[in-house]
Amino acid sequence: MKRRPRHRSSLNRSQSKSRKTFIPIASILFCSALSGIFLITQHPLLPPLGFMMFISWRLLRPSLFPMWAGLPFGLMDDIFTAQPFGSGGLLFSLTMLVMMNIDNRTSWRQYGMNWVIGAILIIIYLFANLFFQGIYQIRAEFITIMPQTILAILTFPLMLRLAGWLNRYRLSS
Repeated sequence: MKRRPRHRSSLNRSQSKSRKTFIPIASILFCSALSGIFLITQHPLLPPLGFMMFISWRLLRPSLFPMWAGLPFGLMDDIFTAQPFGSGGLLFSLTMLVMMNIDNRTSWRQYGMNWVIGAILIIIYLFANLFFQGIYQIRAEFITIMPQTILAILTFPLMLRLAGWLNRYRLSS
């Protein structure tokens, strides 16, 4: 009787192609849907989780998505979060351009620099969403979105960790 080994060799294994492509896309779409759960509120509660996951994947793996990937992710985020249609597509695409420019200008980044880049992009995203919603009195609405902005900046490292964990799972066989 021939015995089988109890474990597989960890050398020379190939990753699942469906897992490599599906996990980043599904995580961004799931986070976009999660931030759209509380639609009927007086003030925004949750940070833009889909945008934060998109930035996290882009910071973690710069060449994972093509340049045009910001448009479909942004449009799906608009659908899930009830933002004006097209605003997310524009903002996600502009984010891809800005991050490509940052990648071209810096040869390496530390964890703190990723946090600062993410925080600045999140603040710009939230204020641009106010503009697209037709709220031109930024001073009046600044106090309204301030808790959402602070929560988004403080939870961004957790999104980076989640993207890192999902990346490890994605690349394991």
